[in-house]
Amino acid sequence: MGGGADLGGSTMSGTPPFPGTAELTSSAIVGRESELDLLARAVRAAADGRGGMLALAGEAGIGKSRLRAAAEADARRRGLPVLAGRAADTAVAEPFRPLSEALARHWRDGGPPGDPRLRPLLPTLGQLVPGWRTGDRDPVSLAAVCEAVLRLLAVVGDRSGALLVIEDAHWCDAETLAVLEYLADNADAHRTLCLVTLRTDPPGPAGDTIRRLADRRAAAVVPLERMDGAAIDTLVLSCLREQAVPEPLLDHVRQRADGVPFYVEELLAGLVRSGALVRDDDGWRLRGTLNAQVPGTMGESVRRGLESLTPAAQRTLLAAALLGRRFDWRLLPEVTGLGRDEVAAALREAANARLLTVEAGALVFRHALVRERIRALLLPSDHAILGARALAAIERAHPGLPGSRCELAAELAEATGDRERAVTHLTEAARRARDRGALASAEPLLRRAVDLSPPARGPVGALAEVLALAGEVDEALKLAAVALENTPGPDGAQTDLELALARAMLAAGRHDEASAHADRAGVRAAGPHHHDRQARATALQALIAVDAGRLDAAVRLAEEVLGSFPGPAEAHCQALEATGRATRVHDLARAESAFESALALADRHGLSLWRARALQELGTIDLFDRLRADRLQQARGAAIEAGSPAIAAVADMHLALVWVCRGHPVTARRPAERAVAVSRRLGLSLLPYALVTLARTYAHERDHVAVDRVTAEIESLAPGDPAVEAAVDGNVHVMLALHEADRQGALAALDRATGLLDTLPGEHFPHWGLWALLRVLDDDATATGADVLRRARRGAGSDTRFNVALLRAADAVLAGRRGDHDRASRDFDGALALIGHYQEPEFLHHLTCWTVAPAALADGWGEPVTWLSAAVRWFAAGRYEPLATSCRVLLRQAGAPVPRAGRGAAAVPDDLREMGVTSREMDVLVLLAERLSNKEIADRLVLSPRTVEKHVTSLLLKTGSADRAALARLSRVHPDR
Repeated sequence: MGGGADLGGSTMSGTPPFPGTAELTSSAIVGRESELDLLARAVRAAADGRGGMLALAGEAGIGKSRLRAAAEADARRRGLPVLAGRAADTAVAEPFRPLSEALARHWRDGGPPGDPRLRPLLPTLGQLVPGWRTGDRDPVSLAAVCEAVLRLLAVVGDRSGALLVIEDAHWCDAETLAVLEYLADNADAHRTLCLVTLRTDPPGPAGDTIRRLADRRAAAVVPLERMDGAAIDTLVLSCLREQAVPEPLLDHVRQRADGVPFYVEELLAGLVRSGALVRDDDGWRLRGTLNAQVPGTMGESVRRGLESLTPAAQRTLLAAALLGRRFDWRLLPEVTGLGRDEVAAALREAANARLLTVEAGALVFRHALVRERIRALLLPSDHAILGARALAAIERAHPGLPGSRCELAAELAEATGDRERAVTHLTEAARRARDRGALASAEPLLRRAVDLSPPARGPVGALAEVLALAGEVDEALKLAAVALENTPGPDGAQTDLELALARAMLAAGRHDEASAHADRAGVRAAGPHHHDRQARATALQALIAVDAGRLDAAVRLAEEVLGSFPGPAEAHCQALEATGRATRVHDLARAESAFESALALADRHGLSLWRARALQELGTIDLFDRLRADRLQQARGAAIEAGSPAIAAVADMHLALVWVCRGHPVTARRPAERAVAVSRRLGLSLLPYALVTLARTYAHERDHVAVDRVTAEIESLAPGDPAVEAAVDGNVHVMLALHEADRQGALAALDRATGLLDTLPGEHFPHWGLWALLRVLDDDATATGADVLRRARRGAGSDTRFNVALLRAADAVLAGRRGDHDRASRDFDGALALIGHYQEPEFLHHLTCWTVAPAALADGWGEPVTWLSAAVRWFAAGRYEPLATSCRVLLRQAGAPVPRAGRGAAAVPDDLREMGVTSREMDVLVLLAERLSNKEIADRLVLSPRTVEKHVTSLLLKTGSADRAALARLSRVHPDR
C-alpha cells in the first residue's frame, strides 16, 4: 500500500525522482482489506442518506492517503459529489483553510452555488470562500459558519449523499475542528460522510477532538497499524510487478521499512537509483551493496532531533547506531566511555526526543531508517574509534557471533580498517547462508569479502561454490580454477573447490569433466574425518550419473549416501533428488515419494535452495501427470528467493510446457522466453531444451517461420546431439504436423525421434504413446502393432499419464482391428478417462479422438461420429482450422451430418460494414488472404463451394475490388479482424 502524501510529497504522481523509479509503487492497496471494506460500507451508507464521520488515524507514511483516495474513487463511481481539502503545516494557522479549499475546488469552474436554498447562506459562507462575498459584511459567529456548512452539505448531498474529505487534520486550525465537531454531532442532518485523515504522533488538538467524538460515538476511528512481514513482502512484489524476488531484498526492506508502506516505496526507489537493484530479461536482480537511502523528510527530522540532545546523549546514540537497530544498551558504557548512569540518562533523553522506543522489553530505534540516518552522521574518526570499541564489546559479549551479529561484526571491522577480520566474519556469515541454501544472501557477502582480500586470495573458492550452486557457470568455472591453483591449504578447501568445479561442469552439461572433479573430491574426502564432504561428493556423483543417463548407478550412489552417512541434510536432499529423477522414467510414484521426502527434509532444516529444487521436481511430475502449474510456480518463486536463476529457468521451461499442453501457446511463450534468456546468460546446458519449448509454442500456432528460426539456433548450439535432435523432432515437428492435420508428417517426426532414442536408453521422452498410436494406425499387421507397443512401454517416461492413455488408445485400435469391438470401446473410454484427469484436457481429448476416429470408422467400433462432431466445434471455436477441416471431411466420408457454423464469426471493421460486408462474407475474406480455393474455404466454413463463390462475387461488387488477389490484399489491411 502507498502513503507517499503523508510525508510531504506523493510517489504516485509528478516527475519521477530518478529514471526507472516511477513504476515502483503498488497498483493495489495491500494488507488493508478490512479498512477498505469499512470505507466502502461508509460510502454506501452516505449514498443511502446516512451521514457520519470516519477518521483514518496513523503515523506518517502508513497509508492514509491511499485509503482516502480509494474512498474518493468509490464515491465518484457511485455518483457522490466529493469535496476535498487539506490542512497545511504553516507558522500561523489560517482559519477554515481546508474547508475553504474544499468548497473553492468544488465550485471553481461554476462560481458560487446557484441553488436558491443556499442563497441566504452565501454571506456567511463568504467567510470561507472570499469570492462568494456579496459586499462588506461584519464577521459572523463560528456557530453561524458551522450551521452554514451543515446546510450546504445537506443541499449538496440531497439526492445521492456526499463525501467531505479533510486530509492532514492534525494541522487543522481550531475553527475547522469546531466545524468538524458540529458536523459529526449533527450527521443525520447533512447526508454526508466526513472523512478525515490525521497523524497520531505527536498528540495534538485534532487527535483530542476525534477522541472526544469517538467517546460519544459521533465518529468512528480507523487506526492504521504497521503492516506485518508477509504484507510487506506482498507490497514489494506488487511494487516490482513480480511474483518473486531474491530473499535478501525482501529481508532488507522488511527490516528497514518497519511496516510503513511509504518507506517500502522509498527504499525500492533508492536501491534502483543506486544501481543495487536492476532489472534485466529475467526480472529484478541484486547488484552491489544494499544500502538504505533515508527519505529526505525523515532524515531532516532525525538530524534536528539529534541536535536537540546533550553532547553525552548524542555520543550515546551514535554509538548505539553502530550496534544495530535493536541493541544491547549494557555495551554502551564500554563503547562510549560514559558511566552506566550517564548512558541511562542519555537513552531516556533520546526516547523523549522520539528517536528510541521500547519493543518487547528491549530498546530499539523508532525506525530502522532512523538508525541508518544517525549512523550516516558519524564522522570517520568517530566511526573508527567507536566502531573498534563496539566490535570488541560484541565479540566478548557474544562468543561465536550467533545470528546477524556476524554480519554486524564484519561491518564494524571494515569500518575500522581491519580488513582481515572483516573477511573472516563475512566468510562465516556467507557459509551459514550457503548451508541453508540462501545463495542470494551468501553471494554478496562473499563478493565483499573477495573485494577486501588480496588478489587471487580470500574466499574465492567459497564464492565459486555458491555461484556453481546458483548455476552461474562461466564465472564459477573461472574462479574455481584460479582458486584451485592458489590454494595449497588443507584437503578440505581443495575438496570444496573440486566440488564447485564439478557442479559448474554439471550445469554446463560437461558430464565427463564433472565426474572427474567429483571423483577427485571423493578421493580427497576419504577418511574418518571428512564424512560430510564425502557425502556431498557421493551425492553429486549420483546427480551426474542421472544427467549422463546412468540411472542404475545414480540410484546405487544415492542409496549409499542415504544409508551410510548420517548427514549433512543437504547431501541427503541431493541423494533423494537423484533417486527421484532416476526412477521417474519408469516409476512416477516412487519418484514423487523421493521428491516429497527431499522437500520435507529441506523444510525441516531450512534449506531454501534444496526446497526450491524439490518443488521444481514435484512440479515436473505435476506436468506429466496432471498438467498442474501451482507447484512449478512455487518452485520458481522459491528459486528466485534462494538466488538460483538456474532452477527458476527449469521451472519456467516446465511451466511453458504446462500451458502449451493445455492449449495456451501465447501464455506459454513468456515463461519459455524467460528460460531461454536465463539459460543463455548463464551458459546453461538447459538452453537447447528451453529453445525446443519455445519452438513448440510456435508449432502450436503453425508459425513455420518462427519454428524454423528457433530450430536453426538449436542446431547451431548442439550439432549432431541425438538427445537434442530427438527433442526437436519429438516435440516441435510432430506438433507442427498435428496442427496441420498431417498424421503422416507427425509419424515421420516421431519415427526419427524414437530412432535417435535407441542410442539413449535413459532419455525421458513424453510421446512414446503418441508414436505407438500413430505407428499402429499406419500398420495393418496386428502382430507388428503388438511389437510397437512393447517397445513403447519399455521407453523411458512411458508411464506418464498421457503416454499410458495413448498406449491404451493404441490397444483399442488393435482390438478393433481384430473385431473385438467391446474391448476396443472399453480401452478407448479408459484412455479418455485418463486424459480427463488433466487440468483443461479439452485439446488433448479432441486431438486423441481425431487421431483414432478413422480407425474406429473403418473397423466399426466406438462413437467416431459423436467424437468428430464435438471435435469440429471445439477446433473451429479455437481456430484450429486444419484440424476442424479434417473433422468435417471425415464426417462427410462417413455420411454423417456436418455441424454448421451458422452465422459468421469474424468481426467486420467499420469501413467494410459501411460497404455492406456481412460477418459471413468477412469470414470468406479472411480466408482469401490465405490463398485458399473455394473448396478449401467451403471445408473450413462448412459451406458448399457454390455458396463460397456467391460470397466472393458479392465481396467483389461491394468493395469494388478487381479480383481475388485484390480481396486478399484488402483482408490483410485488417489484421485485427
